Amino acid sequence: MRKALVLPLIAGLAAPIALVSPVQADGFPRKAVQNAIENQIKDVVKQAATVKCPARSGWSQGAVFFCTAKPMNGAASYRVKVTLGSEKKHKFRWLKVS
Repeated sequence: MRKALVLPLIAGLAAPIALVSPVQADGFPRKAVQNAIENQIKDVVKQAATVKCPARSGWSQGAVFFCTAKPMNGAASYRVKVTLGSEKKHKFRWLKVS
């Protein structure tokens, strides 16, 4: 079950959104992180998007990296800042930054 903290949204993704999600996998589950962010964008904003994150070699609590989200409706891509949380529970937080 994922928990979400949603900041007010103005005109789609005009305002930043921050969500927290647990992921079930060993090591750094890049595909699971991408899918979780895609699903949360769709659930919260009602907008399909494709998310691409860089390859990583492990889960390190507090590590920060950036992914790219590309809306399927042709809107401009934007960056998503991901902060890794509990390695044991594979939790992470993400925020739209640009």
